[in-house]
Amino acid sequence: MKFEHLDVRFGGRVAAITLDRPSKLNAITLMMLAELIKAAERISESDARTVVMSGTGTPFSLGMDLAETIASKSRSQHRDSSMKQLN
Repeated sequence: MKFEHLDVRFGGRVAAITLDRPSKLNAITLMMLAELIKAAERISESDARTVVMSGTGTPFSLGMDLAETIASKSRSQHRDSSMKQLN
């Protein structure tokens, strides 16, 4: 599965997740949160026993993207829409 703002790779029993939104300091959007859930599901179905998370550029992650979160009409409506796009 291809993600918009994540890179997920496997090497043996290790999975690596890289947040890839450096222009916004890897601030996590609701879409990225949905992608992280899908990535976790994919990892749980693999032989990986260790997960390493990193971010492209600096810093690792600023945290939640508050501008995007505030701009959405409602968190649940946006989350539901994001999950539908991934399915």
